[in-house]
Amino acid sequence: MFEARSQTDAENFSINVDENLLEELNSDVLDDYIIRIDVNHAQAQDFMSLGIFNESEIAQILNFIAVSGPLFSLLELQHVPTIPWYKWQRALPFLEVDLQEAAISKATSTYLLTRVEWKSTGVESVNRMRHTGHKTDVGLIMKKQAGEPLMWNPSISMYGYDHYSGYVDVRLNAKKDRLIIGDYLLNAGEGLVFGGGLHLGKGSSTITSVKNIGADLRPISASSPIGYLRGLSAKFQLSKQFQLIPFYSNTHHDASIKTSDEGPYFSSINASGLHRDFDDFKGKGNLNRQLFGFIISRTWKQLQVGVTHSEVIFNIPYRPIEELRNAFLPSGANFKATSIFADVHLGNSWVFSEWARTGFKSWGGVVGMIKPMGKSFDFSVHLRGYSPSFYSVLSNSLSEKTSLNGEFGSYFGWKWNVSKSVELASYLDVFRFPWLYYQSSAPSSGREWLSIMDWKVSNNFTLSLRWRKELKFLDSKMEGLLISTPELRDKTNNRLMITYKPSREWTIQSRIQTNTINHSMETSKGALVSFETTHSKGRGQMSGRVMSFTIDEYQNREYIYEKEPWSAFSIPAFQGNGWSYYLYTKWTLGAGLTCWLKWSDVRYFEKVEQISPSNQNKNGRLKIQLRYKF
Repeated sequence: MFEARSQTDAENFSINVDENLLEELNSDVLDDYIIRIDVNHAQAQDFMSLGIFNESEIAQILNFIAVSGPLFSLLELQHVPTIPWYKWQRALPFLEVDLQEAAISKATSTYLLTRVEWKSTGVESVNRMRHTGHKTDVGLIMKKQAGEPLMWNPSISMYGYDHYSGYVDVRLNAKKDRLIIGDYLLNAGEGLVFGGGLHLGKGSSTITSVKNIGADLRPISASSPIGYLRGLSAKFQLSKQFQLIPFYSNTHHDASIKTSDEGPYFSSINASGLHRDFDDFKGKGNLNRQLFGFIISRTWKQLQVGVTHSEVIFNIPYRPIEELRNAFLPSGANFKATSIFADVHLGNSWVFSEWARTGFKSWGGVVGMIKPMGKSFDFSVHLRGYSPSFYSVLSNSLSEKTSLNGEFGSYFGWKWNVSKSVELASYLDVFRFPWLYYQSSAPSSGREWLSIMDWKVSNNFTLSLRWRKELKFLDSKMEGLLISTPELRDKTNNRLMITYKPSREWTIQSRIQTNTINHSMETSKGALVSFETTHSKGRGQMSGRVMSFTIDEYQNREYIYEKEPWSAFSIPAFQGNGWSYYLYTKWTLGAGLTCWLKWSDVRYFEKVEQISPSNQNKNGRLKIQLRYKF
């Protein structure tokens, strides 16, 4: 019999969040777009969005909940048959159980959260509130970044905190119709037009990561200033087969406005949202973006077909930076995008596709398949093509580049459950760029491999191996060349991670990460070694890590996940020669009050510059968080 516990059960596990799925994402992005799933209300597409479970495993989870009734604890999920232990390790940080709603369907729950962080650049403050009722969900966040003032001055659009985000989500009836006022995310098809939320892309989930979550609308209280829509949206279940999502959004962003003979224009948006002095406030919210459209879909037993349309209107025209690599990108103040998508189940195969058009000769297409080949072997394929002039403001799909344009690629992945304790997985991605792109002054091609082995040696000892190789043509690093020509860059990453649980309370984890880059007849290397121990007992948990790193240059930077208070994530990047450590503790004080405390620091053996905003541990960093649930 399981003890009834709250939605934070995941925090009491010795969790190895699979940072391979999250690498190169800063804490703000993760905090915004990882939306924890209430397992008692989740649908198949919610579990599919994690990129961890296959279709058969999702069906088992849903059937287990349907037969057992609402869960009172995430611990009960370990009784779902045939799902490997390591998948639960990866999934638990993204799952929750609302204990009150599980016990009384009409109950409500509320939490208030405040987090203060002292960094070398100043003090950061975050305050969150969420109220969940039977028919209404309300969320709000207020945030001040390090270095920003806390003041009230309407003349410069400063109202206490610099950033606010929130929503009211109303469930209209039993058909799951809903209305959202405020901030929200949209997703449809394979993300060519609407790709809101976190798309993990290529990583250790070699099978399910190729498939997007499909048509979906979700509210969000976002801590970053971009990546979401703000306004009015709704989801209507017109019948058992038809679903309609209309929306309107009106947001303001910081942009660098330039002038020409034709008038003002902008080429980029400031994603940081940082406002510290008068010059920062002068440009606050100077760009207005209106966006409206719809997603409509029809579902049969084995088939879903849908159409998406969006129109974007800027108050100032967009003009790409005048570089040869941007020659095909469109400019203007009005952009339209339309797509058609389809998912079909053919036996035990899942075939999906989306085709989009954003202008004359501007198109993008995706087609893929996930196919179980027996009980222990799965296979996936993903074919993609994006023309050099393809442009969609909200696109987010599998690609090698950060933007969906000028790329053609073929992805093949497989996963083999060799036994209950061993899993092997791998993928091969072959890509081609028909035009120039960032750091490549000529059309080029490349390929990437990833191989993974997870082995549960015994009940208290696990081992994970990962190897990744990337071959890509980038501009030569040699100086004095009249014309920059791309040369082959060979990059190899290796990781060994060992986890040992000598008892129920103690967990010990150690890892080694290395990488090597060969480019322009030069070789650079990086290595990182860490040791971490965690003790959990009763209402408390303590954890500590010490790590040493030696990394030649920025291109060899290493990322590693750090344990953080609930709702926060941190994956700092390390460069140079030095060592770091952190101490973390969590304590449940009772009566719904929980406290977190973390101290982290980075020490270098030589003088180096801070390499990125994510590496703000330098000179020490203290974080305190309180959460009150009632």
